[in-house]
Amino acid sequence: MKAYKKVVGVALAILLILSTPCVSFANNIKSDRKSKYEEYHDQINFEDLMIYVVNKNNIIVDVDPTISLIKMIKAKRQKKKYDRYAANNPEAVTELLNTVISGDYICAVSYTETPLIYVDDHYVRIPREDNNLPLFAIDASAADKTATSTASKRHCLTLNTSIVRRGTSAPYIYTARTYGTWDNLVLDEEKAPATGNDFILQACPTVTSSVRFSSKYNHETSGSINGIEGKNYFKENGGDSWIQYEIVDAPAGLAKLSEFSLSQTFRAQITTETKKINSYYIHTWKQMDVTVSVSGSAGVSGGKPSAGVSLSFTPSIKDKQWQLYNYIAFNW
Repeated sequence: MKAYKKVVGVALAILLILSTPCVSFANNIKSDRKSKYEEYHDQINFEDLMIYVVNKNNIIVDVDPTISLIKMIKAKRQKKKYDRYAANNPEAVTELLNTVISGDYICAVSYTETPLIYVDDHYVRIPREDNNLPLFAIDASAADKTATSTASKRHCLTLNTSIVRRGTSAPYIYTARTYGTWDNLVLDEEKAPATGNDFILQACPTVTSSVRFSSKYNHETSGSINGIEGKNYFKENGGDSWIQYEIVDAPAGLAKLSEFSLSQTFRAQITTETKKINSYYIHTWKQMDVTVSVSGSAGVSGGKPSAGVSLSFTPSIKDKQWQLYNYIAFNW
């Protein structure tokens, strides 16, 4: 009987995957931006993977056994990448679980991890060394050479982007979601770290129909739980296809940011063109303004649609901030 239930369960999972329209993805897309800091970027494509939920709280991702041998080789590579991602990003796995439960189809997930260290009252990224040591292998002494104090415990910031699809026929409804998660951000609250509002931006090469933002903090204060616009975050800038939010972040105060989420929703047909969604996080430790320059168009006010809308920034105080960039590339 147990074997029978197992076979039926697998069959139902396969049927679910087969009934979902397929999307082709671009593999090994190279970033058009070279970071001078240590970081790790990867993308997981779920095209040939089965995704289902067990007991309402456990997401299972496995290779679809019905695909061709060539596709299976690629799918096993994606499965291996997913396993690494899931092990290091439990919060992100919870979001994927909620996506499957809600009935949406996960198209792809990308992420960029960067190690951080706490030096002279603020977090700094670690410069990339000529010896090309792997992520997290650089000694703390390799931090910003302008720092005068000893670096403390190493931390990690991960910028994630997911694409999910809803609908049974084209044009589908897509949601591009950028969210940030921190690891080991435990500070001595007797110290007073320098603070400044941070910026989160996302750009899609398609006109967006709606935008959502939320934030969570480590302390329950007015406006901190799930975020209330006008208190802890607010929409600052944007266009047909890109959006910018400014968010309060006081690492040792009552607004220690623990996570955030920025989503854009749009309709699109499936095409053979590879398009890119770009995401950005700007961390500051002094209050400042940021001027945004836009390259590319979604096709409304900016002219002919392009494969990607890119953003570049000019901070009003250059040496009191750093930026983290993530991207996801696929065909829709």
